[in-house]
Amino acid sequence: MNKKNLLIILILSIFLPRFIYSYEEKYTKIDGQKIFFITAGEDDKTPLLIIHGLGMSSGFWINNIDILAGKRRVYALDLPGFGHSEKNKKSYSVKSYTVLINKFLAQQKISKVILLGHSIGGAVSVLYTAAYPEQVEKLILADSEGVKNVKNDSFLNLVKIPIIGDILFIMRDRDMIRKSLQTDIFYNPHFVTELFVQEVSHGSRDAFLSLLRNSIDLTDELKKIQCQTLLIWGENDKLYPVGNAHVFNEKIKNTYLIVFSESGTCSNIEKFDAFNEAVIKFME
Repeated sequence: MNKKNLLIILILSIFLPRFIYSYEEKYTKIDGQKIFFITAGEDDKTPLLIIHGLGMSSGFWINNIDILAGKRRVYALDLPGFGHSEKNKKSYSVKSYTVLINKFLAQQKISKVILLGHSIGGAVSVLYTAAYPEQVEKLILADSEGVKNVKNDSFLNLVKIPIIGDILFIMRDRDMIRKSLQTDIFYNPHFVTELFVQEVSHGSRDAFLSLLRNSIDLTDELKKIQCQTLLIWGENDKLYPVGNAHVFNEKIKNTYLIVFSESGTCSNIEKFDAFNEAVIKFME
């Protein structure tokens, strides 16, 4: 066997297991809406529910679910308007998603949960934890929406502008989605795969624009959170700058903050090993 083939086998043996899906893909109906979710792991501990970010889906958590599911049952759903869930509404909001999460947990007979919310999913997690404190054992917020941006250099600011944003969304194709992910979301563009581009392309225009243009300030809700909270941020996040993390850290009483260098909005992908390790340690 030559050195080139040996190197290929070595690389595959290291990285291929990370991308072998071992979870179940399911659909359920909540208030008449078809909701896609995935689940994996054992039921002997408090389950973890992952709520994805703006324009994304459960597919953005492929580097995390298998590892985290080795420790407890993990659920990850596609919020209405994104991924493989139904897209039949004209208005979408953090509040309506919070109601849906409550119904989803009740449907799955989950009375106690650990929430991991990313971006918009973080805002949903904050609102849910403030409204149902007895049902949340621990809270993990990753590059979360929920406070007024300290500074935002994202090109997505243009999309917030009526008409301009609508035109840009209509014009978007896979190349535009890829470029946006590479320049606005990820610090390292090499992490942008065709799978991620495809997952974003499934998203509804109404859902994306409604949520982007109606960002929510949850400062008052943060003060209500009593459970242990882990904050994970990318130092180079353009959409939710790291200054926002310090606001969360100040407003929530019982927090621990981790900031990853050379990472954008998706530290769960760009720093997946360290991210998984931090989450597992916090959950125990």
